[in-house]
Amino acid sequence: DVLGKVKDYKAFLGNFDISQHYGILINIYWIIILIWFGVWNRLKLNSINNKIIGESVNFIRSHISLNMLFQRHFQPFQLGYGFTSLLPSGPESLVIGVYFALNTIFLIIGYDIYTDNSIFGPNTLAQFVRYISDRSGVLSFAHIPLVIVLAGRNNILINLSKLPYSSFMIFHKWTARVM
Repeated sequence: DVLGKVKDYKAFLGNFDISQHYGILINIYWIIILIWFGVWNRLKLNSINNKIIGESVNFIRSHISLNMLFQRHFQPFQLGYGFTSLLPSGPESLVIGVYFALNTIFLIIGYDIYTDNSIFGPNTLAQFVRYISDRSGVLSFAHIPLVIVLAGRNNILINLSKLPYSSFMIFHKWTARVM
């Protein structure tokens, strides 16, 4: 029975460990995204890139990198009473969509739930609710650096990524909403 209790506590405390790893992966995702935007925007500013003209480059620019969601980028819209926001562009929508999918996947996968658990008893619903609440709490704390870093107007990341301040506001608001 000692091995069963070790297995139970390993599943319970291991959920905290894997939650921290998932939080680190979410932060790494944003670091990669900001580096990618920085490299892409520097290539756009480079004179060598301006000489590249072709159908494939124009297709990528018009349908992916310059695409706007609902043709109203950076125009505030109001949804209901008192709720205003900025509409993201195509690349921003893709970044936010992948970010939202990552958070959803990290909340769903990797639970060790079984009926002979000595901590929760045979109630697998209680196990799942406790595990998902612990994981969502740890992931929320992992978002704190993101919410703070994406909020500032005089942010060094704005200069490094060459993104406009409105993009950082969109990312800040969505990370805070997911948090």
